[in-house]
Amino acid sequence: MESIVKLLFTIAEIDKHIVLSAEIPGVPLSLRPVYYKGRGPLKGSYIRVGESDEPMTAYEVYSYDAYHKGIHDDRRPVAESDLSFLDGELLSQYIARIKNTRVNLSKLPDDDILRLSGIVKEGALTVAALLAFSHYPQSFSLSLL
Repeated sequence: MESIVKLLFTIAEIDKHIVLSAEIPGVPLSLRPVYYKGRGPLKGSYIRVGESDEPMTAYEVYSYDAYHKGIHDDRRPVAESDLSFLDGELLSQYIARIKNTRVNLSKLPDDDILRLSGIVKEGALTVAALLAFSHYPQSFSLSLL
């Protein structure tokens, strides 16, 4: 294992029978996934499902890696995208809702609201903006970003 496994043993007597219990406490999120080094993180990581251990999917392993590295895929800017790709009515409703519910943001211009709320980054739309407000997000190769 990548991490040291520390068992907690408990011995009890139940109906004149000795019962031995071994518990393996979970590791902190910052140390996950724990995996068998001989197989590597992709093939040696498992998740508990009911009473069985199932191999983690590549996405589950990636999620932990992204967490450790601070990767936020939904905040990535999409090259060659601009506000014309978004549904203007939906975007207007979104900005209006922000102005009605967030007092401090309501004082800012719309461009600043779009930037601070993660709709626009580095002059382009974010993946999240395209997925939430675009008429046709499939026109971008979002999985390749």
